[in-house]
Amino acid sequence: MCTPYLKTSCATVAKFKGTDEYDSNIHALLRFLGRAGERGYTFSIAQHEGLIPAINNELVEMSRKRGKKVQIVAYEDPEDNDITFVEQLRRAAPESDALIVTGLDSPLRERPYFIDALNFSREAFHEIGKPILFWLTQESLAFIGNRAVDFYTQRSMMTVEFEHTPEINAPALELERRFRDETYRSKEDYEALKTRVNLLKKQLAEALDAEIPRRRIAQDIVLPLAKTYSALDLYEEALGLLEQFQEDWDEGDARELYERGVILSSGKKQMQAIAYLEKAQELLVAQEDLVLWADVVVSLGDLLLDLGRLDSALGYYSQNLGLREKVLEKNPDGEGEKDNLGNAFNRLGGIYKTQGKLGKALELFEKGLQIREELYAANPLSESLKGNLATSYNRLGGIYETQGKLGKALDFFEKGLQIREELYAANPLSESLKNYLGVSYNRLGNIYETQGNLGRALDFFEKNLQIQEELYAANPLSEDLKSNLATSYNRLGGIYKTQGKLGKALELFEKDLQIREELYAANPLSEVLKSNLASSYSWLGGIYETQGKLGKALDFFEKGLQIREELYAANPLSEVLKSNLANSYDWLSYLNARLGRWYKSIRSSWKGMASQWQACQYVGWKRHKFRLFNSLSLFLSCVFLPPPILMIVLWLGDKIDLLYKRLRYSSDKPTLPPTSLS
Repeated sequence: MCTPYLKTSCATVAKFKGTDEYDSNIHALLRFLGRAGERGYTFSIAQHEGLIPAINNELVEMSRKRGKKVQIVAYEDPEDNDITFVEQLRRAAPESDALIVTGLDSPLRERPYFIDALNFSREAFHEIGKPILFWLTQESLAFIGNRAVDFYTQRSMMTVEFEHTPEINAPALELERRFRDETYRSKEDYEALKTRVNLLKKQLAEALDAEIPRRRIAQDIVLPLAKTYSALDLYEEALGLLEQFQEDWDEGDARELYERGVILSSGKKQMQAIAYLEKAQELLVAQEDLVLWADVVVSLGDLLLDLGRLDSALGYYSQNLGLREKVLEKNPDGEGEKDNLGNAFNRLGGIYKTQGKLGKALELFEKGLQIREELYAANPLSESLKGNLATSYNRLGGIYETQGKLGKALDFFEKGLQIREELYAANPLSESLKNYLGVSYNRLGNIYETQGNLGRALDFFEKNLQIQEELYAANPLSEDLKSNLATSYNRLGGIYKTQGKLGKALELFEKDLQIREELYAANPLSEVLKSNLASSYSWLGGIYETQGKLGKALDFFEKGLQIREELYAANPLSEVLKSNLANSYDWLSYLNARLGRWYKSIRSSWKGMASQWQACQYVGWKRHKFRLFNSLSLFLSCVFLPPPILMIVLWLGDKIDLLYKRLRYSSDKPTLPPTSLS
């Protein structure tokens, strides 16, 4: 029965009542609310909030006729009644068979911490032991889907939508393009973001037409829309919005400065971003918001790390660690605060690892792991915490791998793999989990290859290749996945080459080269893709050299040399490029000597020796002395040995070198040419 209060909503419901969609939604919710033993929760949305009271009234009445008592619980601010939201539901549960919760949209909009509180309360909602229906708006649902992934994904049934809105759910060309290009975002995530973008665009147009103050529009609509565009990597649209409302921002609002800085950083406007973030930090020094202050210094550290300023990044990351510890002291039971502290340890550890200070990195990663283990033990149903635990295991495995402690590295990588396999088995449609699983296979393959266990390495590399082929087939416009596929072909080709299966190796290296050429042709300004292409030419050259096809080998090494000369000319201080260039010269010297081209051989060996000498100046004798000695021996052999003897020595050296590598079962990467003196 419609009361005066419900008159408007009843009239709105009347338009939809009796339709297949409306009846189907009502019966779906009735089944959920009346299901025996149901202990979970779900969401329902309605475009017009006026629909909700009338629908709730119908659900309560129809449930009563079925012998079930459904209670409606309106959210109350804990600051007003001194009890938490979860406690509100616990108190209502004993007298009810099911709960319907309303009023969450305001705290989601107005209280930054509330979204995290919901995410960390998901287990508590299950423990209440009654079915719970949460009413939300489209915008709130999209917000939860992006910021509280565990809370969103652990719902008991799909979201029930009343009054489907074609305008809000209509495809947008820029979003459709982004989704096709997106590597690891799920369809469900994309739909939530698409809904949010279209809703905010609609609200922006309406607000401008209604001549609402631009300051309010900038704060309430433009900034959330720019953040959503940024989440979709649509940086041009995000930056355009910030510029359009440039005169309407509050330069004294630290949070607003922080959020604008993050968007600018994502859009590669690093210097502008740093200026905004530094200004936000100045404001926060006099304030009590330690969490926001920590977020600001983390963003500054991330920016400076991207710019290669490790010492400055280290300072900000250290400051972040101190702030996170203070926040946790104030709330020692806070899961979010504890998680942030774990991230702080990992960020600092990453800097020390980059600097080569592995002992400090190991200590910090171990602290991060301890926190991850504690958080996961307290929330064993959380997939995000489980995934973070796997990442921590892999970080420690990476440190031990770098230290050469392969046994310990293997233990941690296997722990990480076990978690990745469990997560993917529970979510077989998740492309991100599938990709992480491939990464775990690849890391284990690397360890076994280094240990000389090529059979085991081959198994893991083949598993990774299968995953990369499936991911790329599902996302053929993704350049990242295409590059990963090329790398997978390359790794397998290297194993087959070491095993002497040159036909299989050649086939895989040719696939790798084809992809590298396509990627570079589409992005001719990318130095990374250009360097990868040079490496692919060298791999193929190495195969043809092993087969005795020296002319073909020389052609590919010359192509690789041309690229490396261009890369080094543009980056003359790069030790890696200098070393790669020296290796290419050495290979050309070796091959020209085998072909009887003595002048070219001597000239290339001299260039190789000079380059290796310069590389030693950059990276030190300890790391590069063997390569310098190899180049020197090759040069002296070319100058002083008679040509017939030199050819015999090089041929014998080649065969001995290949036999040694096969017996040792090590990776046979074409970096140094075999010589009799190496």
